[in-house]
Amino acid sequence: MAALARFGRLRQKLAEEGKIKLDDPVGKHLADFDGLMRPPGPITIRELLNHTSGMPEFTRDLFASKPLNEVLGTTLSLTERLSWSAKTPWTTGPVPETDYSHSNYVALGMLVEKLRGRPIGDVIKTDIIEPLGLKGTSMKWLDRHPRTWSTVTYS
Repeated sequence: MAALARFGRLRQKLAEEGKIKLDDPVGKHLADFDGLMRPPGPITIRELLNHTSGMPEFTRDLFASKPLNEVLGTTLSLTERLSWSAKTPWTTGPVPETDYSHSNYVALGMLVEKLRGRPIGDVIKTDIIEPLGLKGTSMKWLDRHPRTWSTVTYS
């Protein structure tokens, strides 16, 4: 839920600045997205946020590829994570009300990085954590952990 709140706020800021619209196709902002992912049709920012894109979960094949301790010790860029997702067929037909996939957040992170020109962890810190004065909240970008992006600590 915390990831949704962070991305929801970042999406709101980008929309207020006129940089995105919820119904923009992701490929409009990430030129390589459609070529890499080969979606069955245009995927919108709204679909990523709602987890209704049908995008395959990148961790499925990744975790099956080698022993878990090796997977957890592997550094993966956002593009590499989507490449793992691209190995799995997309959900065809109507997507359930929500079909949670970490890959949606990977694509959203790439989108924010492209539009802000900075790593997603830095953007969340400067655009959300610091302006709200959250002194007991921290975000650590876990490049070495393929399942999750960040740890938020509350005190």
